[in-house]
Amino acid sequence: MNIDPARGLVLRLPNPLGDFCSSEPLVDALYEAFRARGAERELALAGPLGWLELLSGRFAGARRIALPASGAEGPRLYARPAGGAPVGVALLLPGSLRSALAAFRARVPRRIGVARDGRGWLLTDALRPAAECGAASRGNAAKRSWSRVLPQPPQRAYADLAGRLGLGVSDRAPRLRPTADVQARVDARLLSDVGERPFVLVNAGGAPGSPKSLSPAEAEPLLANLARELPEHALLLATAPAELARGAELHERLTRRLPGRALLGFADRAALPAELLALAHRAALGVTTDTGPLHLMRAAGLPRLCLIGPTDPRHSAAYDPELELRLRLELPCSPCQRGRCPLEGPDERRCLRGFDAQDAAAQASALLACRPAERASGS
Repeated sequence: MNIDPARGLVLRLPNPLGDFCSSEPLVDALYEAFRARGAERELALAGPLGWLELLSGRFAGARRIALPASGAEGPRLYARPAGGAPVGVALLLPGSLRSALAAFRARVPRRIGVARDGRGWLLTDALRPAAECGAASRGNAAKRSWSRVLPQPPQRAYADLAGRLGLGVSDRAPRLRPTADVQARVDARLLSDVGERPFVLVNAGGAPGSPKSLSPAEAEPLLANLARELPEHALLLATAPAELARGAELHERLTRRLPGRALLGFADRAALPAELLALAHRAALGVTTDTGPLHLMRAAGLPRLCLIGPTDPRHSAAYDPELELRLRLELPCSPCQRGRCPLEGPDERRCLRGFDAQDAAAQASALLACRPAERASGS
């Protein structure tokens, strides 16, 4: 490592849940480098409070800085606990202008981040991302005449940033485990609801209108077919706090369609990220789209079915094919990377609505059948 750990470093972690999970190998390597020099207290991990809880029980001695829900951050983020000069290094994983501006205004001597969106001048170590010019992503999206950032898994970009510190990051999957108290709380609820019965963990939320999430009506056929493929498994529907209404609607639809079938859900409250991670450690199979919960399932080593919609699949290409079944439709408009589908009528959201529910469920069942007996039983 080519910095003085005694001067301190703030690692500004990503805001998106998936990117946060992907940063775990970097956090681990950085912490070990500081700990080897007896300077773990000079390392600060800054990020959303709910996400930082995923690191509880690890990285003893390192400071945690919880950012407000508004995402606002200022120069105080980079102040040292004892006062005086700011920390020596800010390692910025978000690509936003705001994160770079906060470190610049705090006069952090060394500011490391990706040079994009016009923020390169705010950084002392600006990593220019690889770009593709004119070519269509995966040969499907519309061609453009200007260069754009080459899609890649975030952990690869984070490893490149760590290289500016002379720090090597192992190319491994993120590993996250819930704390004992969170796991015990989740286990007690599972025991009360289903006893020892194995279950499929379903990401049943998603922002309304988002092309990366299935609506309750769109998810219902897939889950109904999966219930028929796996009659011995219960279905557990989990949602984030802001998506509780969609999860409740899907729970109601499936209850009507599959009478007498064990359908579980956090209908009275949503699952926090740490609880969702604990559920992933107990589930036999996960079902999700390419959103934050996918990365939690990956970090837990859970076999999963992932439906990929408008996202360029290269963004999440670092995965274990023995644990992850990825389904994606080859369409002229995909991947578009848009926040809203611009199409209307029968073509709207075809990238997620066009999957054959029966075939997807059968493939997911086959994936589970190939897993070790201890995971297939949900242990």
